[in-house]
Amino acid sequence: MKRKILGLSVITILFISVVFLVKNYNRQILAYIPNVKDGTISVIDVLKKEQVDIINVGESASHGIATTIDGKKIYTGDLDNGRVLKRKNIWIS
Repeated sequence: MKRKILGLSVITILFISVVFLVKNYNRQILAYIPNVKDGTISVIDVLKKEQVDIINVGESASHGIATTIDGKKIYTGDLDNGRVLKRKNIWIS
């Protein structure tokens, strides 16, 4: 039972930390990885295994990232004061 709880906890933490966004029209699978210490978010093309963009947030990015249901915008906040700092439209072709 403890292993199941630990496994579910690890999966939940990974799911919260990394947001996968699937774009069906161009078959891209993108991962948005918050880089808390340097205040950026790395955009990774999962299929190509390469970084395709860096989004500058501020001095320190939050651990959490949210996307709109349609996948066109992402939101993140400032780790130090909890405010939403950056709204970014996603237009990757």
